[in-house]
Amino acid sequence: DPMPANSPKPRFLVRAVTIHSVAGSDLHKGNVQGEIRNVASRPMGEPLTVDLHADFPGLKIMGVTMQASVDHSRPQPEETLDFKLDSYPLVDWAVEQTPDLTLAVARGNLKVSFHSLSEGASVSSKWMVALNDSAFLIDSRFPPMERTLKETLIPLAPAIEVEGRLTGTNGKEVFEIQSAAGHELATVLAQRFATPLQNARATVQEEIHNRFMPQQKRLETRILNTTSRLDRRLADSLGAVVGRP
Repeated sequence: DPMPANSPKPRFLVRAVTIHSVAGSDLHKGNVQGEIRNVASRPMGEPLTVDLHADFPGLKIMGVTMQASVDHSRPQPEETLDFKLDSYPLVDWAVEQTPDLTLAVARGNLKVSFHSLSEGASVSSKWMVALNDSAFLIDSRFPPMERTLKETLIPLAPAIEVEGRLTGTNGKEVFEIQSAAGHELATVLAQRFATPLQNARATVQEEIHNRFMPQQKRLETRILNTTSRLDRRLADSLGAVVGRP
């Protein structure tokens, strides 16, 4: 809707934009339905809103939804965002890949949700990531580590969740993250390997002591012997000089 240049109303206003797409036979296209409302050149008392829903059957990505609202007509501008993803397939997704440990998600379905509210300078957001129906690839050159990871992760495979939260004001945000599965894994690893790690640390310290202390003693002895010889030679030289007629 065009507006006159001297009008207090926006210079332009788009009440609604409809989005529609059909996947068809293209694996990389999706079935998308959505609407964008109240696109204006200035705040007009009604928030700009976005509402989208999509599925991508060819990629097995399902249940994508996004809802957003932007309202800058308030004394404290307000923005909200909600995003959800019901299913995203993971295949051979590496978590850790080193000579000591290979840890990967062989298969699984990822589910994501995100909510954010911004009002003036304050922000509040929370998110959740869930891994369902998963199978892990675990391989380590340290058998106790491999055995512990398998014993801990495989029972958790039906559902692993990680949650996070961000709250505060600009420059003073507080970030929190928690995961029952992560806490359990960390607890098991600490319990299983605390004593072996202490023993390994003591063994390393003893090895360093045994290897380097004798060399240090020999070096100290050589330095002392050299210093003593120099002292004697200096004393003999001074005595010879003083004893001259």
